[in-house]
Amino acid sequence: EFTKLSNVHLSVESDNISEIKSLLPSIPRPKKRLTDLLLKYSSPPAPLPDDICVSIKFGWSPERIETSNGRVSGIVLRKNLISGDMMTPVITPTDDRITVPCTCVITSIGYKVIRLPGVPFCDSTHRIPEHMSRVLESPGGPRIPGLYTSGWARRGSDGVIATTITDSANTALSILEDLDQIDRVVEEGDVCELLSERGVEFVTFDQWQEIDSVEKEKGKKKGKPREKITCYQEMLDKVKSIL
Repeated sequence: EFTKLSNVHLSVESDNISEIKSLLPSIPRPKKRLTDLLLKYSSPPAPLPDDICVSIKFGWSPERIETSNGRVSGIVLRKNLISGDMMTPVITPTDDRITVPCTCVITSIGYKVIRLPGVPFCDSTHRIPEHMSRVLESPGGPRIPGLYTSGWARRGSDGVIATTITDSANTALSILEDLDQIDRVVEEGDVCELLSERGVEFVTFDQWQEIDSVEKEKGKKKGKPREKITCYQEMLDKVKSIL
């Protein structure tokens, strides 16, 4: 969207531009298009006098917010050292810091996988250890038969909707490849009844449609496509109040 805004100058800063360029041919197609777009703005023309400048700094993490007289005056960024394979890099904080003067800080919605009881979890990556969507007992360890993962729980909080669709399809393929090796327990009856008996909170497709309608209606009042319900419990409470 930034690239289409008038009077906005976009620049991308990273110490690994040359290495990323060399990897571009081997990057998967969904991520390749985005990477190619970002590289295009790694050496943009000089901004015009009236341009609003937007700079994306890769390899830096916010450490703290500076204040003066009770108001924001700057943000301290800490540089990270990126090593290893660029497709699965190892990130190490350094002692190199910079302070960016500013009067406003806008935070984005962060994401971390919620631990599931009995499911392996890697604290350093906030992901479920896996290989080809097959859950492993530990990173690089033996697999757990019949247990699979997909989406951000598998690869982390990156990608777009198309990435998740492709990821889910690949997970389904792994399940199909393993069907003959999986001990399947067939239980007859309605899946909703089974989940209710086990005390599992769930949302049916009809309920999701109601949530979808509520989000769109809330967004319409604010002049945007939808206003997302970002709290899981609020979503469940909304379902109970609707139906």
